[in-house]
Amino acid sequence: MNCRGNILYWQHIPNSVFESKNNFIKIYLPKEFSDETQRLSYKEYMIAVLREEKGTVFERRVLINPDRGLNFFKLWNDHEQFRFPAGCELVFPIYGGENKYEVRLGKYLHGYTTKIFKDVNLPENQSLRITLHYKGFPYPEPKNWDERQVNAGHTLLTLTANIESSFLASNYEKCTF
Repeated sequence: MNCRGNILYWQHIPNSVFESKNNFIKIYLPKEFSDETQRLSYKEYMIAVLREEKGTVFERRVLINPDRGLNFFKLWNDHEQFRFPAGCELVFPIYGGENKYEVRLGKYLHGYTTKIFKDVNLPENQSLRITLHYKGFPYPEPKNWDERQVNAGHTLLTLTANIESSFLASNYEKCTF
């Protein structure tokens, strides 16, 4: 806790990844999801990728989002370190070997839509692929208050994680920021 009351600086200021052995996290960020009855559009995503520290007293989960060279004021007050455009693939280095990652993703900073926790053992030249899946509402056309309440508490997106070769070609444009 700090004087702001709720911000843990290690989850707010990106920590550099120094020991990547050609290991990356890859997340394609679609602009739109749809099914027969519904459409969900995104212009940008708020994403936090956290790695659990090993061998420390607190075993904190620290932010490892890419360092954009933002000054302290922007990091603390502007949230640019979490903002990524839709319609591209986010790729940045992560640690190889055994690690625990948490990926939080949503439209708003403190209203993350979904998250995934993943324990992985990444050998050299392997990457962690995070895939977004659209589930839609349980009641596309709610008829009563109970169905509207179920829709309101429903998570529209889920995440899955897989390990793939770091050299696997991608059909997506890389995100620039």
